[in-house]
Formats: sequence, C-alpha cells, structure tokens
Amino acid sequence: MLAGRSGELDQSLALSQEAYTLFEAIGDVRGMCVAASNMGVVLLCQGASESAATWLQQSLDSALALDLPMQQAAALVNLGAALLQQGQVDDAQALLTRALAIRDPLEYVDGCVNLAYLALASVRAGHHQQADQLSAQALLALEEQQQSGVEHPQQVVFARAQILHALGREAEAQAMLQQAHQCLQRMVAALPTPQEQQHYLSAFRFNQQLLLALHQGLWPDPPQLM
Repeated sequence: MLAGRSGELDQSLALSQEAYTLFEAIGDVRGMCVAASNMGVVLLCQGASESAATWLQQSLDSALALDLPMQQAAALVNLGAALLQQGQVDDAQALLTRALAIRDPLEYVDGCVNLAYLALASVRAGHHQQADQLSAQALLALEEQQQSGVEHPQQVVFARAQILHALGREAEAQAMLQQAHQCLQRMVAALPTPQEQQHYLSAFRFNQQLLLALHQGLWPDPPQLM
C-alpha cells in the first residue's frame, strides 16, 4: 500500500485488485481479506464510500470467520469511516467503538486514527464532551507513537482542530490548525520531488480541507477527514 500512502491511489487500487484476483485464484482467504481491506481504504480515500464499504464489509466478514482480531479492528475502523462519510453517524460510532474494544489505541500504530474518527462521529452526534475527550486522547496516542508508522499524522491533529472549532474554542482551534499544517509540511518535505509533493497535497481530500481551513477559513461542514 505504499503507493496509496504517497497519493498514487489509482496505482494502489490496481495493485490491490490484482492481488485479490491472485489470492482468489489460489483460494487464499486470508490474502483476499487483506486485499479487500486495501481496496476499501483506497476507495475511501477517493471518496467512493459506498464501494469502499462493500469491500470493507467483505474484509470484516472474512476476518471474523478466520478469527483475525487485528484485521477485524482495521476493517471496523475503515468501515466506520466509510459510513461516517455517508452520514451514517450512529452506525459509524458503533463500528469505531467495537474496534477500540478489540485493541488498545495506545498499543497499535493507527490507534490514534481510530480515536480521531470516533471523535468526529461523536461531535456530529452532538456528544461534545465525548468528542473533546476522544480527540485529546487521539493526540496523546499520536505522541505515544511519536508519529512513527502513522500514515498521515496530520489527520489526527486536524481532527482535533475541527473538534475545537465545532466547540467554539476558536483560539485553540487555530493553534491546533497551525500544528496540523506543520505536520503536513513535514510529510511533504519527506517526499523526494516537487511533483510528488504537489501530488500528495492534491490527492488526499483531508490535505485539501486542512489547507482550505488554514488559508480561507473554510472548515469542513460537517467535520470530517475524507
């Protein structure tokens, strides 16, 4: 999934589809489970939440049948994100909460992302205190991981900024938005060419949303990361 991490989403989707076809041909159900999850994540990043949800549900069903807890949790988080993208807030909350019950967010790399999505679902459901607490926990989890291995750490910081903005704590929101931008700048600087840097900024909607909030004061409405 390295291509997807750098923003080459079409390439990543094609590779995942190819892998799924190969695993299907040899009857490797576990491989199909992972490939389906990868396809779902890429489709989610492309904004195709309904197609993403189909693949992620398949991955979740396979992970449950094979008793793969970590894969179950990953599918639950991404399926929750897909449903949140569709406005199915209650269902998204339920899935994201199930993921937290499977694995401690401080003990796995992308646990902070799980917390960030759950915080966004909570604020959209009107649970403001819970959203505040969860987004703060997401930041702590990110710091615990020292951002190592987290694919897009600026997502977590931007989620916290959005929660603060939604709660009317504008000075804190602006300070957090600046932190999110600094995090994004570090991610961009790590890419080797200007073309790759520009592509990374434009390929992911959460990067575009972050920059719109920073430069034009246009925050995502409702709060979101995709």
